[in-house]
Amino acid sequence: MSRTEFRFSGFGGQGVITMCHILGHGAVINAGKNATMTEAYGPEKTGGFSRGDLVVSDETIDYPNVVDPDIVVAFSQDAFERDADSVTDGGLLAIERDLVDPGEFEQERQDVRLVSLPAVDLAEEVGRKVVANVLMLGAVVEIVGTPSVEDVRAAVRETVPEGTEELNERAFYRGRKAVQDGELDGSSDEIEEVIQ
Repeated sequence: MSRTEFRFSGFGGQGVITMCHILGHGAVINAGKNATMTEAYGPEKTGGFSRGDLVVSDETIDYPNVVDPDIVVAFSQDAFERDADSVTDGGLLAIERDLVDPGEFEQERQDVRLVSLPAVDLAEEVGRKVVANVLMLGAVVEIVGTPSVEDVRAAVRETVPEGTEELNERAFYRGRKAVQDGELDGSSDEIEEVIQ
């Protein structure tokens, strides 16, 4: 891997910035890679636009911003409409199944692998809806493998608020398990191609 670009998008309160922090921590602190993170959000405290961009590389990062994200995660319809088309050819678009309607996206962008996961419902099964972001992160890391699952799992434990480590680790594991058990909407052949 020379450079992988991630974009996590949703609205304030969904934890998309936290997803970037966890993934960046796993990449830099645990995996010894380089990473840069940028965030953007609306003026609202919660409920407004929120996006976290992360660049992860084995090499020195010469430009810190995401240009052509390899992976886009959309947690809301607004985020999907704003950022889905930014995913690079051959990239991965992961959406929250119950909050995002992809419409004709699969027909319009056949070069992109679209997967959807009911992250909020699965997080509720794990214990609390608030960990849907970590659950989705587990699924994404299981699919792309960058940084490694173990490096990000350790980052979950190291970065989440004290007292929530076990809940967040369960959510991370549940997201990974959803991929392993084929619970994602999207072609399993396409998911296998992304994993490789």
